Amino acid sequence: MKLKYTITSILLWTFASFSLVAQDSWMMHLNSIHQGYINPAYIPSHTFELSLASMGGDFNTGSLKLGDFVSRSSDGINTVSLDALSANVKEKIPVGLYGTFNTIDLGIKAGRFNIFAGQGIHYELYTSLNPTLIGIAAHGNVDYIGQTVDLGMPGGVSIYQKWYAGLSTQIGNLNIGARLNYLNGWYDMRTVKNKINLTTGAEYYELTIANDIEIKNAGIIKYNGSIEDIDIKESIDRFETYFTKNNGVSIDMGVDYQLTSSTGFFASVQNLGTINWSDGASSLTSQQTTTLKGVDIESVIDGNGTESIEDSIYDAFNLVETPGSYNASTSSRYQAGIYHQSNAMKYSGLATLHQLGGSGYYGLFLQASRRLGNNFSLGFNYNIRKSSYANVGLLAELSLGPFQAFVCTQNIWSLFQPFNLQGLSGRFGGSLSF
Repeated sequence: MKLKYTITSILLWTFASFSLVAQDSWMMHLNSIHQGYINPAYIPSHTFELSLASMGGDFNTGSLKLGDFVSRSSDGINTVSLDALSANVKEKIPVGLYGTFNTIDLGIKAGRFNIFAGQGIHYELYTSLNPTLIGIAAHGNVDYIGQTVDLGMPGGVSIYQKWYAGLSTQIGNLNIGARLNYLNGWYDMRTVKNKINLTTGAEYYELTIANDIEIKNAGIIKYNGSIEDIDIKESIDRFETYFTKNNGVSIDMGVDYQLTSSTGFFASVQNLGTINWSDGASSLTSQQTTTLKGVDIESVIDGNGTESIEDSIYDAFNLVETPGSYNASTSSRYQAGIYHQSNAMKYSGLATLHQLGGSGYYGLFLQASRRLGNNFSLGFNYNIRKSSYANVGLLAELSLGPFQAFVCTQNIWSLFQPFNLQGLSGRFGGSLSF
């Protein structure tokens, strides 16, 4: 097996992961149950509101553009260049993915209180690009003779379902709301320790790999005693496995204060909680030091090394598996903003922070939408994200009697200029109100 293919696959899978912002900022402009996606203090304007499923996701490649490491030939074939990627990644870049598929959401007015319930599927993925690892994958270790460098990359992926129930109410000019979420985990894998030190000796080109690795795993891989013998576990495709033994709890809280009849302020925190992963859970660890002489990593990566050297490098990363449960925090979101309604226009400004994998992803949004006739609304926003300062978003909403449908994005230009892509975020969905 050529190590280059393995490393390239890992890096490409990482770039398919992206980095996130809050795609739900537009929910403040919807007069439907979807507004509860960003603030649990939402007060329904109808007696009965039902979402008809909704899907949303976020990504952002930070300062990198797709065209920085992908090129298209005259034949229309896209090519990924590790050399170009290495030239453009000069520091560690946190990246991640967050998204939801909201299967159903229900809101009912009951006197002074508003009752909410629903179910959705959440997915999270994060890592941090390591420029040294990418550089060695592209050019080998010749530039690091006599040095010790860190090749570790933290990472994690988690998929779980959320069942929630909550209340909101109005007290004078203040709306408050809270939700209790039962979490049931499907898959999880994350690094707890990711230290991989590589030392290249100057005298005999001696290569020393010192590891201190710990990976928590529940339901994603089956480790068969060697990193060359790892199986991806089968998907959950039978009803009896829809619920697992991985249980957790999180909470959502929000407030909305009316400053005037047309202006208000809101703040919310969502998904503060943990999941206990116990269904087939284990820890994979490696604490060892391996020394090889006369090894040029570039030759090994290109597939020109001997089989024994490749085997020795694989052996340096062999893991010891220990069964056992573990607790892991869910990614939390924080939002605050102000809004103003003026006839057919609505304006809002929001600040968001999303905690994922030990990194914080922020977003700043200025938004405006207008009602066009009785059935259609159109909105635009300007938003700032880390290393990305020129993003224009779009909201389109259609209302036909009790039915509402919407689609929104945070960077419409990326759809038309894919090689300048630095991020794309969006959601679509529908609802019924009576």
